[in-house]
Order: sequence, then C-alpha cells, then structure tokens
Amino acid sequence: MRISQLARAIQPSATLKLNEEAQRLRASGASVIHLGTGEPRIKTPIDAVLAASAKLTSAEVKYTGTTGTPALKAAIARYMGEHYGVDTLPQEIVVSPGAKASLYLALLAITDPDDEIVITAPYWVSYPEMIKAVRGRPVVVESGEDF
Repeated sequence: MRISQLARAIQPSATLKLNEEAQRLRASGASVIHLGTGEPRIKTPIDAVLAASAKLTSAEVKYTGTTGTPALKAAIARYMGEHYGVDTLPQEIVVSPGAKASLYLALLAITDPDDEIVITAPYWVSYPEMIKAVRGRPVVVESGEDF
C-alpha cells in the first residue's frame, strides 16, 4: 500500500513542529514560554467524568446521529439563547469534534479542483493545507487590521 500523491503533498503541521521544539527545549532544561497549542489547564469537571463512566459501565453505548443527539442539540440551543441572546433551533445545530473538522468537511462539500479559497490573515496554520487537501487553491488576503 502507498500513500496518495495528495497526502504526500500536505506539508507537516507548523503547530506540531512548534510543540515538538518547545518540548525539546524544555527537556534540555531551557525555560520556555510556549504560545502554540496547549491542553486545558483545568481538570475535566467531575460530573462529566462520572456521567461518562456510568454510560460506559452500562454498556449502553450506541452510535449517535451524524449531527449530534437531539438532547445535546436542544441543550446547545438553550445555551445559545441564554448566554448570547441567539435564538437557534436544534435542527439548525451540528455537533462536531471541532472547528477544523467542520471546516474541512465543509471544504470537501463545496470545493472543486482549482477553486480559489480566500483566507484572511491572520489565520490558523492548518487552513492552507486543508484547502490544498481538497484540491483548492488557498489565497491569503491580509486583513489590514493590526491584531
């Protein structure tokens, strides 16, 4: 088995390189202030841990709908209304593993080969490679804002 040309063309993650370099420097005893990706500094709430544990020990673990469970989507709709004043219907919500996964799937759905996809800078370092992976062409546009 071989890796496809498309997969071979994807550049290594700049974020992962940064993480590896920070780890290497720390291991050598250097003092490092790492401004790349990070893990949350807080522990997972114990209620979430206990609920997940109870679900697993019940052996009642099933596949969910592709856009999330109705109860979770209803809870998100309530949260959006209470915290942001945004009225959202549960059927308008899609639950995903994260923004990058959602953006990648959206790009797969709407990008034809050689489509130009505009990215405003500053941007997350993965975006150009995600666009290339769906055979689009990233076009970076400076926002003109000083962030």
